[in-house]
Amino acid sequence: MAQVLKEEVRDKILTAAKAEFFKKGYKDASMRAIARKSKMTVGNLYRYFSGKEELIIQIVSPPMMLLDSLLKKLTDDKLTFYSEEFYLNAENLSNLKEKIHMFVEEMVDIFYQYKVEFNILMMHSEVNDGITKWCANLIKYFLIGRDDIQGYDQEASTLAQSYAVGLFSGLKEIFAISELDTERLKNVTMLYLESCLSMFQYDIRKSLGDGSEFYRV
Repeated sequence: MAQVLKEEVRDKILTAAKAEFFKKGYKDASMRAIARKSKMTVGNLYRYFSGKEELIIQIVSPPMMLLDSLLKKLTDDKLTFYSEEFYLNAENLSNLKEKIHMFVEEMVDIFYQYKVEFNILMMHSEVNDGITKWCANLIKYFLIGRDDIQGYDQEASTLAQSYAVGLFSGLKEIFAISELDTERLKNVTMLYLESCLSMFQYDIRKSLGDGSEFYRV
């Protein structure tokens, strides 16, 4: 008869995995070390989790779900981290500075609520690669709007990817500065996102000689 999986054992594994991922990062963390910290065999560990990827998804899900709920709330359910389809309009994007401020306020609170999980989320390459790709697609949407972009798709894609990589790298650096208190962390993050927004509104068509109007944030 199959053994019953115990919730307290599962929780112990997740606690050990958080410590391992936070100290060594995803790449250098090992299931063997997690099993040792959980005081169990590797074979028993695999009865609970199929591998590091399943473990890290379980660990980062709480802050990720809260961030996604926040994003949907501020955009009337038009944006979610789990879809690359964007249906934004002027109403969704009105008072954008105020919405950025609200997002930062709650994001920093989520960071302090799940500090270890949040840092693991920022460090894990596959997770942040997915977020970076999502950001790149959104930035491209801001750059070119929903109109026919004619011959500028490649330029917009390259520029958006560069902006997204820089944006995510900057946020990782900001949240790594542990000596910042809550209010200063909120202020720095808000200023950073506002400064990034000015780049996302750059008129690439005008610079490339088209001069045509396009959707702006």
